[in-house]
Amino acid sequence: MRSWMLACAAVVTASAAVAQNAQPVQPNPRIVGIIEQTAPASFTVRDEAGKLVTINLDQRSRIVSNTRLTADGIQSGDHFASDVMKGADGKWRSTVGHTQPEPFGNNALWFHPVAGKPGAMRILGIVEAVQKTAEGAHVKVKYDMGELELEVPAGITLYHVSFDGPAILKPNASVNAACDRAPDGKLTGRFITVEKDGVKPIAE
Repeated sequence: MRSWMLACAAVVTASAAVAQNAQPVQPNPRIVGIIEQTAPASFTVRDEAGKLVTINLDQRSRIVSNTRLTADGIQSGDHFASDVMKGADGKWRSTVGHTQPEPFGNNALWFHPVAGKPGAMRILGIVEAVQKTAEGAHVKVKYDMGELELEVPAGITLYHVSFDGPAILKPNASVNAACDRAPDGKLTGRFITVEKDGVKPIAE
């Protein structure tokens, strides 16, 4: 690849100059707070710093709630997401996880390293089998490249995600919203977890 870089030196130099002047890419924000008011295509949150933030909604916005789950509550056919670590005995064990009835975004099914967590992996897959054990449950999960068998300890943070829609967006409810930020600064909610029946968004 570098063999033709010299011939393109002028282009590279110009591109580098543009890159130096470009603003750094801003990460998509997560807004955590209390809903102040709602509208047909947006809602306003008072965030943890006390600032009012408007979050827009579109056809891709997914609005969900959480319920606590025990390890033996995982069922075959569930879509299962979990961070896992391999123990000294060679077994993979969940450290946090959730189930949901619908596919993950873009129908993703994979087993990848977790950024910033050395040794940790994250699996998105479909539960094939569950067996209750003394420490929780033994779960077999199918993903795009194969299968993973893992232990789900009873004491970890584990919950079920329900896809409820905009009806659960209500003033005074707690919310944890992963958003896209447009070039003009406007936010659009992508995965919005809302308090329901007194159960607040369960943080991972």
